[in-house]
Amino acid sequence: MVIAANDAQYVMEDIRSLPFSGLDNIENYNWTFVNLNNEAITAAKANCGQCSSILKQIDVTVSWNERQRQRSFQLSTLIVRQSGS
Repeated sequence: MVIAANDAQYVMEDIRSLPFSGLDNIENYNWTFVNLNNEAITAAKANCGQCSSILKQIDVTVSWNERQRQRSFQLSTLIVRQSGS
């Protein structure tokens, strides 16, 4: 679980470096890690009640196999558009 959390945090930091307008197509980005068995990472812009043109929720999900079971870890954050961007 710690490795999945670290990988999700890495992706989230990468996402924070994107322009705010790039978050609308976050599903098109691809991150590849091989730290876990059959690891897959997805990012998505979530629908949330507080979200608006200046606030977006991003969910990063790490999925992998461990002991013949599917596991997953999700990290979510709200990102605010900076003035002038």
